Amino acid sequence: MKAVYLTKEVLGVFDEMTYTINFRKIIGGLQASMNKTDVAYGDRVILSDDNISVKLLKEILGDSFINEDDMEAFVFIFKEKINNPEISTLDISMNKIEKEMGHYKNQLTKEQEGPVVIVFTTKFWEILDKIRNSDIVWELYSLDSNTNIKNPMGINSLDVSDKEWYFDIKTNGKPGKIKVAQFLRYFFPNKFTTEEISKFTVSYNRLIGGKTTKKQIGELIKPREFKYDPKNIKETFISLCTETYPMGHEEEVVPFITPGLTRDEHGNYYTIIGESDTAFTCHLDTASRTKSKVGLINYQKDGQDFIMTDGTSILGADDKSGVAIIMYMIEHKIPGVYWFFMGEERGGVGSGKVANDLDSYPFMNKIKKMISFDRRNYYSVITSQMGLQCCSNEFGESLCKELNKSGLKINLDPTGVFTDSANFIDVIPECTNISVGYFNEHTHDEMQNITYLERLAKACLSVEWDKLEVKRKVGFDDEISRKYHRLIKSFKRTVFFNRETIKGMDGKILINLEVTNKDVNHLYNDMAKIEQLLRSHKLDPDIKFNEDSIKIEFS
Repeated sequence: MKAVYLTKEVLGVFDEMTYTINFRKIIGGLQASMNKTDVAYGDRVILSDDNISVKLLKEILGDSFINEDDMEAFVFIFKEKINNPEISTLDISMNKIEKEMGHYKNQLTKEQEGPVVIVFTTKFWEILDKIRNSDIVWELYSLDSNTNIKNPMGINSLDVSDKEWYFDIKTNGKPGKIKVAQFLRYFFPNKFTTEEISKFTVSYNRLIGGKTTKKQIGELIKPREFKYDPKNIKETFISLCTETYPMGHEEEVVPFITPGLTRDEHGNYYTIIGESDTAFTCHLDTASRTKSKVGLINYQKDGQDFIMTDGTSILGADDKSGVAIIMYMIEHKIPGVYWFFMGEERGGVGSGKVANDLDSYPFMNKIKKMISFDRRNYYSVITSQMGLQCCSNEFGESLCKELNKSGLKINLDPTGVFTDSANFIDVIPECTNISVGYFNEHTHDEMQNITYLERLAKACLSVEWDKLEVKRKVGFDDEISRKYHRLIKSFKRTVFFNRETIKGMDGKILINLEVTNKDVNHLYNDMAKIEQLLRSHKLDPDIKFNEDSIKIEFS
């Protein structure tokens, strides 16, 4: 069995690869492997595009953890994404689908014998090739030239129709039409939801030249003239999402958010209300690589109010939903330190700079809890990020209890990947991320449940934030200071070429040497100094190496 180290670069790529359940399982398994204590040093590897493979994933996760096809897809997309960070995961997936569909089609033609049951026209294949990120596509192309399917209707040809919501078919040589939904439910009974079928059909309609957009399942939103009204969650969210704001464009969001904020030297914004040991975070940037207009669609389902796009861009609910909640809390004067960070989608750039220079922010010295509003779905209080514990279960459970007083159903979730609060794990005891009700983030199918967002915002007003349990320890407590005071003093006096930190956490000493200076001689000298320190103090700690740093832990 092997285990991995995951660099920030790799974790950033993973954060854009969480759009399928099986990918999330793989990522969660890899993160969990970082914490395995029964894996020898020689069996630990730094995951990269050079060594990732299905074989390696099986050695880490086990042969039966996930099917091999999903592992192959994961490896393919990871390699493409890490070598071409500007390309979207959807584009990568599309390229892979195009290649595999053509291959699979040819294989069927070569391998199948006997009568053809259904044959797709070239035009129909071309349309399928252009529809992205749909499980329906994969199921459909398994029908072409397949003699083993049940087909009592006698359909022997499938083609693009000139009529929206329909396929053209031939039945026993006679032309006709069939509704897309009817066809899918006939061949794949109980396989897809009404919403999945509707989304597929909308994409199909658009590609065949029809004028249909997602207006078929909702109404196009015409944003009103902007009026600062943070207590109106829906209108605030809409005003924040009329355009995408990639890193470098955060300043353009400022006219729509809380006035009077303080801007720090890194481009982040913050404000302080009252006295509190709690900080709240959101981020102003979106995952898009370019700035663009967003066509917004409003629709209702099961009594819930949703907002999505017309399919031409991402929505930006990641993390404008968090921005809307924080603005709502500020307006209601809930005590706390409120952060609007920049560059989260590029690896937590803004929050990372604050965390690394926390002494420059004296008001952060008293902060014991860092709460991010940047998690998908409805159910999570995150307890682990970047493969590391970010808050204690006691804290998480007390937060869930407080939020659930308002009728929510939030639970502890150890499968977090990364958001801004992760950068503060070493310096703030309790760091977490709360579900804000968006889905399919970083894709053109991104959507936000506005009903849930409003409920969450109101629930946050009733939480007794300062009474949440704080159990996790960071910093030097009395016992650590007494036991390791000579080492701490010696370490602080030592001059290193690379950036170094020494911290206390949960009764342990953690030394971190960031490998920022790539000069081999400088790195050798730094390691020699560490060796000398350890020898002089007769210590034999656990030492972990990864691409960016050397970590030393004293239990």
